[in-house]
Amino acid sequence: IQPDRQGSCSPATRVALGVLRFFVAVMASVISADYIVFGVLYDSEESRWIGAMVFGAVDAPGLLFAAFQAPPFAMVAVVALRDLLRQVATTYATAPCRKRAIQAAVAVLMWLMTVVVVGPFATNPGVRGSAAALLLGILFVWTPGLIAYAWATAPLSTAADRPIVRSRVALLYDKYFGLNGKYFGLKVQASQLLSVVLQAWTRLPLLGAFVSVHPLLGPFTDLGRVEYYDEGGSPSAPIFWTIFAALVVNALYPAVLLVQRDAFWSRRAVAVVDAALDLVYSAVFFFAMLTNGVFAAALPIWPLATLSLFYPTVHVVFVCRAIEAAAADLAARARRAGALKAASAVRWNTTTARQRKSSVRTSMALTGRVEDALPLWKGVRFAAVALGAVA
Repeated sequence: IQPDRQGSCSPATRVALGVLRFFVAVMASVISADYIVFGVLYDSEESRWIGAMVFGAVDAPGLLFAAFQAPPFAMVAVVALRDLLRQVATTYATAPCRKRAIQAAVAVLMWLMTVVVVGPFATNPGVRGSAAALLLGILFVWTPGLIAYAWATAPLSTAADRPIVRSRVALLYDKYFGLNGKYFGLKVQASQLLSVVLQAWTRLPLLGAFVSVHPLLGPFTDLGRVEYYDEGGSPSAPIFWTIFAALVVNALYPAVLLVQRDAFWSRRAVAVVDAALDLVYSAVFFFAMLTNGVFAAALPIWPLATLSLFYPTVHVVFVCRAIEAAAADLAARARRAGALKAASAVRWNTTTARQRKSSVRTSMALTGRVEDALPLWKGVRFAAVALGAVA
């Protein structure tokens, strides 16, 4: 049993988690809506050429692809938004008017940002009849439905007064692989190596070809009409180098942070860098490709490419939850250790209290130090393997 997770985090941490959750919820909602949009356009004869920007010349209906691609991202949007609404509710439990105003502003802003992306397709003169009706349904049924479901299922403000009961599987995971867990370093190395390999092998070749073909980029309104080569426009190379730099940081930061014995650097800083890199792999890449008209890269349909977009998106949600759970766990252990020490002093049982060795997580909560930091040679080994994957 743990106390409320948000209450164990500092105000700055709660703000950062709220921003992360909002961006993930918006991005996942936009992606799920866009898959349906291009599926509808691909299945309509008048607008098939627009849908073909994502689906190419596949024989299957576009909505069939959308039926498999949109729901996972919609689920991520609902979970991220529900966590954000819960965070707002528990933070402003004593100010119900402010709480409702913030929650309403989050919901409206999320819907408006989806309208900004989907609206131009719905108002395209070439989209008529049932296709136009379906696109309007995305704006006024699909996205509002996701928001309404997240709102209806989000815990109330009274959740801050109730302990959180964790399942045995969750407790075992936290004990061994959680942010304060015994094998956290091993889990980070495995997950980050997977992330580096996945992003390097799917994104770098695509971005390299994109930069070679389109060295200069103009405004969105010039797509398909004007091509910039020698003058005008802005260079496209920064997009490639941003992803490349993120991969290099991804390959190096575990070797730099996990070897530290200070819990701030080897635990919390690792989670922050991990979430930031996930945003680069998902949000930065997605919106860069979307705003430059490379819809096939922004909305991949094949398994490995789709996984390279979905994995970092959903991973941000779990990182936010892990930060909260770790903070609640450390706070509970610190309080429990203090209570045991006081009880021992009252019973004059100080000898037994000295002989009992604290667990790894309790020691981390009391001292702020990590007993089992990653050996330096293992960090160097990870960096060498990860940089080899990037190269």
